[in-house]
Amino acid sequence: MELIAEYETSFGKILLVKSCETLKVGENILVKDKIYKIKRIILPTRPTQNDVISILV
Repeated sequence: MELIAEYETSFGKILLVKSCETLKVGENILVKDKIYKIKRIILPTRPTQNDVISILV
């Protein structure tokens, strides 16, 4: 899973990732040698980029 951007917000960390995998809430993912648990999935980020996903961890 390729990390595109990382944002710190008042309600958690948002990861913008490029992935062709099917992701589920509650699943653990490995991004840049760190394990994150998915709290919420916001997808797709842009209508033309179905493989770029915003994830709240």
